[in-house]
Order: sequence, then C-alpha cells, then structure tokens
Amino acid sequence: MSAARKLGATVTVIGIVVVAANPGLLSTAATAIDRFVGSNGLGCGDDAVVTEVRSLAQGHKSPSENSLYATALGSSGIQKEDVVHPGVGWVRPDLDRQIKAAEDACHRRFGSYDYGMTCSRLRGTKTPDQLKQSGDAINRLSASDIQYWYDNFWPVYQRINAEEARSTKEYDEKVADFDKRITYGVGLIRLQRRDETTGKISCAAKLTINAPSGSWSKDVKYTIEPTTDGDAYIQLYGLSD
Repeated sequence: MSAARKLGATVTVIGIVVVAANPGLLSTAATAIDRFVGSNGLGCGDDAVVTEVRSLAQGHKSPSENSLYATALGSSGIQKEDVVHPGVGWVRPDLDRQIKAAEDACHRRFGSYDYGMTCSRLRGTKTPDQLKQSGDAINRLSASDIQYWYDNFWPVYQRINAEEARSTKEYDEKVADFDKRITYGVGLIRLQRRDETTGKISCAAKLTINAPSGSWSKDVKYTIEPTTDGDAYIQLYGLSD
C-alpha cells in the first residue's frame, strides 16, 4: 500500500514537470477529454484557458490571497528588517534606548502623573502630523510640550522613519526580483461538470509555483463561462486556502 502511494506521488510530480516543460502536452489530453463529453469549444485544458489561469495566479501576489506565493516567499529567506516591532511598536534596540532616554528626561522634567501620561504620548508620536492630531485631542498638548517633542523626540524619530523607509525599499526590491523568478504551472487538469444551459464548465487542476528555493503545489478549481460577445469569463478558486 505504501509503495502504491509512493508511485502515485511520483506520477504526480512527473506530471507537473511535464506541464511546466511542455504545457501543450497536457492541454491536448485535457481538450480531448472535453471533446469526449461534448465540448462546444471551451476546454479546461485549452492553451488560452491554462495561460489565463497562470496569469490569474501570477497576478495575486499578496500572501493573504495566495498561499502558494506565501510559502514560496517564506522559503526564500526574504524578510523585512523590523525597525518597529510588529504589533507592539517597540523600535529597534539602539533607537529604542534613545527614545526611552528622551522619555525618562521628560518624566524628570515635568514630574507629575499628568505629565507622565503626556511624556508617554510624546514617545508614541512619530511624525509632526501625528503631533498635530495629538494636540487636537481633548487633553491638548501645550506649546512647551510640543517644543519638547521637537527638541528631544523628533531627531530620533527622523532616524527611525528613515530606517523604516530604507528597510521597506530594500524589502520591496528583493520581492520584485523574487517575483521575476517565479513561474506557475497547471497540471492534472480535469473537467468536473458542465452546465448544458449556460455553457459554463467547472474544472479542477494542480497549480504549481516554481521558485529558486523549490516548488509547491495545491489543488485549485476554475470555471469558464461564455460571454455574449463570444469571449470567455474565467474565475480561479482556492488560491488562499
């Protein structure tokens, strides 16, 4: 039994490789199956359909929308350098020490509990725009509070903001390069059902992403609907599962 499962897995991998190397081979087989069940010209494995399915997958690059992409990107080692700790707001240790020192000095200067709250608010303000928003709050910041922020917090936050911009730019450049090096393959294409009234057909296939760090596959479904102008409307399902 285990040998049979292993053989099946081997056949699946070979099938996917064949599709990537020669997409027309599997398309021909799938189209033949469609003709067997009475195709009206729209086929799960038609070259134009398969190309569109690959294009739909390629166009969804958000990890939350495309789990294959998320897996491939995660395996690539590309990570954004955290200047601000995700979900917590702590800045990078060396910059955090400078911000904390400015807040401690604020506490020593103003002393009272109320100003202790103000100092905490000042620490959490990263830009002049945020400072203006804080100043418009119910507990307004005084002119001396605002000047204290500009003198003690803003110089550090300028560095932090610049580091965040640099980190984001480097990450985006690496991801853009990664995107150029990935390809998608569509294999093991099957016709699932056909609506004889509307002409809509439902298909299943194995979608594979090929990246420098490896290849991953998942089962997806897609539908093809004829339009009134003689074109086809294709929808791809299962990318985010």
